[in-house]
Formats: sequence, C-alpha cells, structure tokens
Amino acid sequence: MELLSPHFRDKGIKYFSMDDMAEIIGISKATLYKYFKSRDEIVALFITDKLQKSAGFVTRLHDESQPYIDRYKNAVAYFCETVSDTSVVLLSDLKELYPDIWLMIDQFRDYSTKILTEYYDRGIKEGIFNPIHTAILAAGDQYALTILTDPEFLKKTDMTLGEAIEEYFELRANGIIKR
Repeated sequence: MELLSPHFRDKGIKYFSMDDMAEIIGISKATLYKYFKSRDEIVALFITDKLQKSAGFVTRLHDESQPYIDRYKNAVAYFCETVSDTSVVLLSDLKELYPDIWLMIDQFRDYSTKILTEYYDRGIKEGIFNPIHTAILAAGDQYALTILTDPEFLKKTDMTLGEAIEEYFELRANGIIKR
C-alpha cells in the first residue's frame, strides 16, 4: 500500500485503474486480482491502513514516561506525520466516490475526539489544565477536525491536511496570545 501512497496523494484515486495499480506495485494485473476483487477493496485497505497508523497517536498520548504536555505535542506531531501525504485531491475523491470509506474517516474523527476528551479530563483532574468543561474542548476538536478534513476548506486555504491539523493543535496547545 505504501507504494500507492505518493500516487494517490498526487493524483487522487479517481483515475487509477487496476492496471495502473498493478504497474505501480510491480505485479501483473492477474496477480493483483488474486488478492483483491476490485479497486474499491484496495482503496478500503489503503485507508484502513492509514487510519490504523494514525491511531498510533493514542500510544503517544498515553506514554506516561513523558511529561503530560509533551505527550500531547508528540501525539499531534505523530498524527500530522501520518497524514502529511493526504492531499486535497485524495480527500475529494474519497468523499465523492467512497461514502462508506468516508464514514470510516468520520468514525475515526469521533474516536480521536473521545480519546482527546479523556486526555483533557485527566489533565484537569491532575491539575495540569484549567478546569474547563471538556465537552466544550471536545466539541471544538470535533468541529475543527470536521472542517480540517473538508477538501474544500483545504483547497481554499491552500493547506495540506497535516499542515492544517498541526496549526490547529498548535493553537489549541499554546493559544493565540503572545507570552
């Protein structure tokens, strides 16, 4: 799947045939069909793999060998790294052509928001964060992640998904006031 990533990033998914994918992977089309029934199955596996890798942010967020705030920064940096090759054209194609796969992305956003809410709750309980209602923080994260994964927003701002998420979480961690 890694071999397909730069091609999906640059051109999206819409125009890739099984022939194209077989050529990129370096196998015959017949061999590709031995393992996959369709292009849709390859796309689903590609996105599932990307989401599983991105979920590694949770391990970093829970790494108790790190200071609490560093965990947040490490988790965000890791997440941004895993989505850095997710382009606007790839997201547009997924949203337009693969509603079931887009649903997986929506579910991952919900899962991520739940994990962040638990992190905020614990940070408040441990006196690291100000006592703010975490439902508000979680709603902000949920809304931000929904906007940041919107291909139209990314096109309009000329940002990659990784850049947009990094900016958002930098704002979340440090605020807008100069210190």
